[in-house]
Amino acid sequence: MATKKTADWIAGKTVEQILDLPFNELNKLTESQLKTTVGRLVSAGNKRLRRFEEKQGKLPNAGRQGDYEQVKFSTVGKDKTELLEEFKRARSFMRAETSSLAGYNRVKKKTGEGFKEAGYKNLQDQINDMTSKNYDRFWDAYEKLKELKPEVSEKNLKYVILEKMGKYVQGKKWFNVDKLVQKMEAQINAIYEEQQRLQNADGTSGFFEV
Repeated sequence: MATKKTADWIAGKTVEQILDLPFNELNKLTESQLKTTVGRLVSAGNKRLRRFEEKQGKLPNAGRQGDYEQVKFSTVGKDKTELLEEFKRARSFMRAETSSLAGYNRVKKKTGEGFKEAGYKNLQDQINDMTSKNYDRFWDAYEKLKELKPEVSEKNLKYVILEKMGKYVQGKKWFNVDKLVQKMEAQINAIYEEQQRLQNADGTSGFFEV
């Protein structure tokens, strides 16, 4: 258990101040003191997870996959090394713009605006027409596809892939994420080769810049 002095010190700091603590300072704390410190982030992070899940029907990315019990932050049964790792995970989550509902909505808006600026207004329109749940499923599908085919994140190819995905789901009230991933995975090589052909015909070299 943390001493009263340690508890008072933590109580006087905001979550943001704790997030900014350098690791050399954290390493100076005893295991009990560190547990109390990380506990503040655990509490704040879990509240954010629950709020997000309640409003969006899914959990935000917190460095793990699964339901709330599997994803939530915890100090239970952790030694000092494990507490430091949990601090890193909680800090990464808390600082991610998409971990909060407000930040998630800002990113969603900026994403659509970015498509328009890149010359993909049709893709922006497809995104805007999606329901909130389909928007989440759309990006889940893209992330899964990217794990299978990392090349889909390359500049311009990314937009081509996303636009084709958008056409498949446009107007649908619901779609199967895995089936969309399979459908796109089967077309990646053909799309990739076509984009290379167009790039060579154009004579420019910036297509594969990231």
